[in-house]
Amino acid sequence: MNFKKIGLIKKNNNSDNLFIFISSSNNYETIQRISNFYISLNNKYENVEFKIVKKETNNILIKIVDMISISDEKNIDVFIKDVDLPKLSDGEFYNDDLLGCEVIDEKGDKFGSIKRVLNSSNGVLLEIYFNQKTFIVPFIESFIIEVRLNKNIIIIKNLKEISELWKLILYQFFQKL
Repeated sequence: MNFKKIGLIKKNNNSDNLFIFISSSNNYETIQRISNFYISLNNKYENVEFKIVKKETNNILIKIVDMISISDEKNIDVFIKDVDLPKLSDGEFYNDDLLGCEVIDEKGDKFGSIKRVLNSSNGVLLEIYFNQKTFIVPFIESFIIEVRLNKNIIIIKNLKEISELWKLILYQFFQKL
């Protein structure tokens, strides 16, 4: 049985029994259609039942029903069985679908590939590996022009400037050490 990561659970600092679910699907309706979620504890997948309390800007506030204790865990990956993945509408995808995609700028110049997709409380970040260096780009309309999964390509605005900015940031960071 194959599992696909679809997000993560974080503790809610305001409540002991509520958690924040950060989804790797930007479509709230897709998450609502999933009935069987799993977490990986001690290299074993455990079924968990979520009750959605409310949708927030970039994440979902949930209550976990009948689940083993996760009090020591800060971030817990959430999975679904591949066979249970909801079909997505055209133009939708899961974050893991972006892994390995070639990254190009609006002129068609290549700038590496997607190494990781990071979920944060402020949204999704793309970690791009290029010329043995890594830089981060937020997955928002201001940067992303188009995702072409059928060609394994993501087109991002101003990539040259972004990569140069990361070089400058890293240089300044290491100068202060």
